[in-house]
Amino acid sequence: MPAVDWKSAIHYAQVVTIAYSVAPNASYSNAAIAAISQAGYTFIDALYGNELATDVSPHTGETVTYGYVARSAAGEMVVAIRGTQTIEEWLHDFSFLFVPNPIHAGGGLTEDGFTAIYRSLRLGADANSPSAITAIAALVKSSGIAKVTVTGHSLGAALATLLTLDVGLNGGAAQTESYTYASPRVGDMLFQHTYDSVVPDTYRLCNRPDLVPQTPTFPYEHIGNDIELIPPYNSVCANLACWHSIDTYLWLMDQQAGGNTLKVDAQCQGAAYSGPK
Repeated sequence: MPAVDWKSAIHYAQVVTIAYSVAPNASYSNAAIAAISQAGYTFIDALYGNELATDVSPHTGETVTYGYVARSAAGEMVVAIRGTQTIEEWLHDFSFLFVPNPIHAGGGLTEDGFTAIYRSLRLGADANSPSAITAIAALVKSSGIAKVTVTGHSLGAALATLLTLDVGLNGGAAQTESYTYASPRVGDMLFQHTYDSVVPDTYRLCNRPDLVPQTPTFPYEHIGNDIELIPPYNSVCANLACWHSIDTYLWLMDQQAGGNTLKVDAQCQGAAYSGPK
């Protein structure tokens, strides 16, 4: 297993949970902004994009919040992207067609659904707001940002993968890194090689029984350093929702970091994180 800083892995997963606390059709509240501040960052703006559409939830064209951009006093920008409750239906519905890499011509092929949502990402609620990468590059240049960390869970991890490559190639920061959780595969082998050559500081955490990271199948390939989490026997309820939950990932990482704070979450019906904040 590649070396990973468990404290950092837990921290960036907690950063993602703040994005989950904001309803897709809601603005960032004072409470959410305060939570971002407590995590060590100053809120810049929310990320908006097109809603994920499935047979169960046909919301094509609707605009929702996917996460946020913030910065620390030390000059780190963090970009946090949430997942979606409809990821299971989406994985069932879609055929995973390839399209050209939207970031680097000749840099492989990417999944069409992830790519379409990524193309719609922008920083700010206004329809004319700049794209995520345009806004991030401008902030890096104007605000003395030395490092950009992109983090996401589930669908958000797939979008974070595309954004991380874009930041690595076009963001202008001295350092780019990524922590993702429960990420599906995003592109083919050439995309993987392109990504890994640009952003080697990528930590992709995967819960072994979670089915989402096992899709799409070959010829899609995973990127980054694979950090596998293995639940202790009978510690996590055997269902997809619990295997995939960000809370379960946090609890499993806490175990790796030496925690022993097992707590049963009735909603998840399994292990939920209750470790260091």
